[in-house]
Amino acid sequence: MVVSALIMTGRGGLPGTFASTERARHLVADALAGALPGEVLDDVLLAVGELAANAVRHTASGKPGGTFAVVAAVKDGLVQVAVIDQGGPTCPAITAEPELFAQSGRGLAMLAELGEWGWTGNTRARLTWWRRPLTAPAPRAVADAEAR
Repeated sequence: MVVSALIMTGRGGLPGTFASTERARHLVADALAGALPGEVLDDVLLAVGELAANAVRHTASGKPGGTFAVVAAVKDGLVQVAVIDQGGPTCPAITAEPELFAQSGRGLAMLAELGEWGWTGNTRARLTWWRRPLTAPAPRAVADAEAR
């Protein structure tokens, strides 16, 4: 099965606002409806929300007039999503030890637990992606405990 969708609106993509992160989730949900098991779609939508929010929070996409786009694909037993933003001064990275009550800093670590993620780009444009198999692997904590 091959399903793919480029999620854009307007001339340059979705507006770089936090409201657009929810819009991106809905557009991906509509595009992939029926193509994925429910628990996989839940993970995909979580990833889209996280990657889109990071684009708005940490890149030029979140500045006035900024935009971002979302790509989703199902192919060869994998589902993959990517957010294309307008680049920024920092590189996406997992926060080593976020403060206990911090409201951010855990998203990429969470995505790493659910699948694989990565990025490519520079200060002017960046693509950040996340993917996982269509079959649900055991969560890492469970797999680690069973290996002991």
